Amino acid sequence: MTRYTPLWEQQGQYAASQDRKLLAAIFAGNTPNNPGDYTGGMRVTVASGMTVNIAPGQAVVHAASEYRGSILMVSDAVEQVTLAPAPPSGQSRIDGIVAQARGNDLDGGSNNDFIMTVIQGTPAASNPPYPTVPSQAALLAWVNVPGAAVNLVAGNIYEARLARLSGLMEPALAAGDPFTSFTDPWGEVWVAKGGVLNGAWHKARDVLHSSATRNAAYNITTSPTHLALDGIISDPFGIYSSGWTLPLAGMWQIGGYISINAPASSGFQIEVYINSGLMAAFGGAVTGIAYGGLRIGCGTIIRKFNAGDILQIFTFGSAAAAGIYTSSLSTAFQMDYVGTG
Repeated sequence: MTRYTPLWEQQGQYAASQDRKLLAAIFAGNTPNNPGDYTGGMRVTVASGMTVNIAPGQAVVHAASEYRGSILMVSDAVEQVTLAPAPPSGQSRIDGIVAQARGNDLDGGSNNDFIMTVIQGTPAASNPPYPTVPSQAALLAWVNVPGAAVNLVAGNIYEARLARLSGLMEPALAAGDPFTSFTDPWGEVWVAKGGVLNGAWHKARDVLHSSATRNAAYNITTSPTHLALDGIISDPFGIYSSGWTLPLAGMWQIGGYISINAPASSGFQIEVYINSGLMAAFGGAVTGIAYGGLRIGCGTIIRKFNAGDILQIFTFGSAAAAGIYTSSLSTAFQMDYVGTG
């Protein structure tokens, strides 16, 4: 165990990395996995051509090593950086503008300063990936570089602080565009679909929810039979059609209930199928001497699935022609995306 010299003690001596621990304590939310958690000023705007201006300001970034504290970078004048030429027509690229600290005890180099620089992304015909923010770098902005562009425009520069909060990293999809997703540099999954919610991007956990009921009469049989839900309660992204086709890999939650006009001494079962195979089953029984209502819940199942997996509800029972109570008050099921897992 090492007991370090207390900061600012009279005649005390300590390494700069110890002094930086004070910044780390002040900006405790700033971690190596959450670079550039604090910036003040340093707004990125268009200068001309492929060059941007970075306004005066300050940024705090955490050192890659937890024991080296946080670095405060301060600039008192406008600085400029120039992006690489745009990709060919039909492609686009996302670049990151960063303030990056350098120091021998930080990166092993000979510099003791910080620089404003561009982290160039990889061009793609659609959904170009975000470049990785390097260690000891505070992300200031994302720049969307369209194919064949010779001049940047203000609408394609997204301040990192605002983009992180509002989902403005990508333009809205046009009507007819298919379901699309991407993961931002902080690990949040965003989704959009043309014609859904104006094509705007939303966090997947906020909008990937689907619930449905059964409105038409339905009789349970003595062999497993698919229960098609014909009444959509809420399904903005249209993932239910005779079953839920999951548009995104990750953790999903399924739950629901069914109410049965059950004969005496009968038993019934709800089954959850994945890709035509049984995944889980829940049952109940009536032991009375007359007809009555039997309500069976399928519990709450949370499991990791793949994109394209299809989940369906099946039923069967010991008594033929037992009808269910319809409407969302009596019979309903839902599917909810809960995260990447």
